[in-house]
Amino acid sequence: MPKEPSSLPDTQVEPDSTLDKRTRRTFKLEYNLRILQAAMARKQEALDLRYALNPERFVRGRPTVKLRPSEVAINPISDEYIAKGIIDTVNFPTLRAAGYVSNAI
Repeated sequence: MPKEPSSLPDTQVEPDSTLDKRTRRTFKLEYNLRILQAAMARKQEALDLRYALNPERFVRGRPTVKLRPSEVAINPISDEYIAKGIIDTVNFPTLRAAGYVSNAI
């Protein structure tokens, strides 16, 4: 048996094209550095507390938080190669045997 027509207004929702694409949240570098510094300070406080409670456990002296490296690379290109104008360098000697040809100047 069919439904009777409704006297209510049409409630169909039209999609909003601006909401279609979800984007990932991005944070500014200053914010990320501030969060990193706060985490490092908190970790140093915890290390200092542990050192104050049990200094004999730390045979190498007072522990300190290690800074993260500013750059990480598997096969870094040295500054001397960059100064010479070598575009790419590969630190794998076996690649030449496999037919790799460098585009060095």
